[in-house]
Amino acid sequence: MALVDCASEETPYATVEVTDPNTADGVFTVTVIFEDAAGAEAVTRSEEVAVPGSETVPVRVEVGDGEDVPRIAACDPGPSAPVAR
Repeated sequence: MALVDCASEETPYATVEVTDPNTADGVFTVTVIFEDAAGAEAVTRSEEVAVPGSETVPVRVEVGDGEDVPRIAACDPGPSAPVAR
């Protein structure tokens, strides 16, 4: 999993690329921790994404509540996305 772009007031979502290392299609859970300027967790959101085998797809993970967006200073997608099903 790789962070492409963090959330901002113009784009209230993080964009993450998810790669399916398997030859079979899979559904993965992408979790992003949105952090404030102090590095503390402001909000955590998850999305499920279907990824064709051996391919990479971008996924948007919304911050959610508009009140949280101005507090976001960094995004941490973690090292991997576990298989959801």
